[in-house]
Amino acid sequence: MKSIQFLFILASIFVLSIFNSCKKDTTNNNDNNTEATTVTDAGGNVYNIVKIGTQSWMKENLKYNITGSTCYENNTSNCATYGRLYKFSAASTACPSGWRLPTDADFKTLEVYLGMTQADADLEGWDRGTTEGTKLKVGGSSGFEAKFGGEANPQNLYGNITTDGYFWTSTTPTSTDAYDREVTAGAMIKRYYTNKENSYSVRCIKN
Repeated sequence: MKSIQFLFILASIFVLSIFNSCKKDTTNNNDNNTEATTVTDAGGNVYNIVKIGTQSWMKENLKYNITGSTCYENNTSNCATYGRLYKFSAASTACPSGWRLPTDADFKTLEVYLGMTQADADLEGWDRGTTEGTKLKVGGSSGFEAKFGGEANPQNLYGNITTDGYFWTSTTPTSTDAYDREVTAGAMIKRYYTNKENSYSVRCIKN
């Protein structure tokens, strides 16, 4: 009788151990599948993440302080609100690990997801799409929340803060130029290339 009770106890322990093991594995799988909602750069700045289509973007302009970047008019309060402005060389290395400067094609993917035709996305200049620029701006439906951080030219003369946002891409049609995007109070998004010595805002995209 005692041997039967002993075998029953052993069997019960075995079943419970299997149950607990399976339960633990399920919990770990759920944890691994949870997507992060923020990312932190090497300087300790924390950014919210927005998922737009298949892409994950920083929801704020990059603030990481690196050589080749500046606050608009060297005013730190502008960095806090609008992020830093980067020359192309700095922009190319400023994004945190696992993130990168978006390509021209990345921005096209974003624009097409927001409703622009591929033919319009491939155009240069302002005459592209319809209301996609409105969707990118602060309060727009995409959640991208593009801020108008202005720019600095190669002579470090600043302009257009609160009226224009300029964003680098990593795509370089010439040795001295890189493609960018410009967003203003209007409804469209400008695509063109500019001198790498200009200083523009950066939005990082997840690898």
